[in-house]
Amino acid sequence: QAPEYLQGLIALYRDQLDEALALADKAKQKAPWLYEAEELAGDAHAARGLAAKAGGQADAARDSLERALAHYQAAIAIGRSAGHLYEKAAEVLLRQSEIDRERGKPVVPQLEEARKLADHAITAAPRRGSGYTKKAYALFHLSCAYLGTDQSPEALGKQLVQVGDQALAIDPRDGYALDAVGSGLGCLGSYEQAKGRSPLPIWKDALARLRRAAEVMP
Repeated sequence: QAPEYLQGLIALYRDQLDEALALADKAKQKAPWLYEAEELAGDAHAARGLAAKAGGQADAARDSLERALAHYQAAIAIGRSAGHLYEKAAEVLLRQSEIDRERGKPVVPQLEEARKLADHAITAAPRRGSGYTKKAYALFHLSCAYLGTDQSPEALGKQLVQVGDQALAIDPRDGYALDAVGSGLGCLGSYEQAKGRSPLPIWKDALARLRRAAEVMP
């Protein structure tokens, strides 16, 4: 591995993002086959984007997250069997969808792409629970995005529960999987209520999962 890559990891750990990006670029020049260098650049841009998002700087956040996605996609082109790369790309799309939803922009295409990336992650690493959890979050957000439209989230809700159960089969204490399923079921219950049906059974299930998530999350 190029020494610049390891130096870049240290810079990233220290939140020296410009330095991490410069070192990632040098590592790519020395070792173009090193997908980790592209991943490092993606991580640096993602960190910058999330910080901007937390600070209410939506435009800056959106730009940095777009750059992160481009680097993760470049890393995937080199290291197609590395399942965690698909997860990182999916996470960026989920974060972008949050920004766009707050602005009243369409989010379904991004969420569908995030779901596809999560599927690739699962295919690459079927025993890695985080791929299923990432898909669960994509399905949760999709279910909520369908509210108020002419599309039913019922099929998505069934998929969500199934994927969440797959994640929990790998790690019964996966609080994020419980959170994603519980939150998604909350949206599905709202759909049932809007259709004149009782949402209580679904909401009770959602609440039980969210309580369990609170118990197991650090």
